[in-house]
Amino acid sequence: MEGMDIRRMQECDLPAVLAIQADLSFQTWTSGHFKTEILDVNYSMPWVLNSDTIEAYVVFKILGDEAELCSIATRRSAQRKGCAFYLLQKALAELQSRGVVREFLEVRRSNQSAQALYRKCGFGECGMRRKYYPDGEDALVMVRDHASHEL
Repeated sequence: MEGMDIRRMQECDLPAVLAIQADLSFQTWTSGHFKTEILDVNYSMPWVLNSDTIEAYVVFKILGDEAELCSIATRRSAQRKGCAFYLLQKALAELQSRGVVREFLEVRRSNQSAQALYRKCGFGECGMRRKYYPDGEDALVMVRDHASHEL
């Protein structure tokens, strides 16, 4: 994506990252959550997609040879332009270069667009967590295994 760069999230990015959540009407993570991930250089991979502003962010937690997608979001005005796909593909490639062989995530059962993105990136459904979200909605558990999918 021309004019876009991907880099590790920094504390100065937090107002923009929190604004993305607010714009999307969800506040799942606080500034403190993000700060913890930023400081955890060994086991956390918080990245932003940046042009003149932060367009999207992703946070992976690395757990040995596996990783969990903890949070991902794209600013509303940048949605449907390939930002999340681009950022996620780059993050998955980086994880693979670090020896990660499997990634997991939970996604709202009703979030069809996110599920489509994850499937496009090689994730498949492997289970469900009943009443996972605070409002009682179920979460689909998805996995991407490098033995069955190459970037």
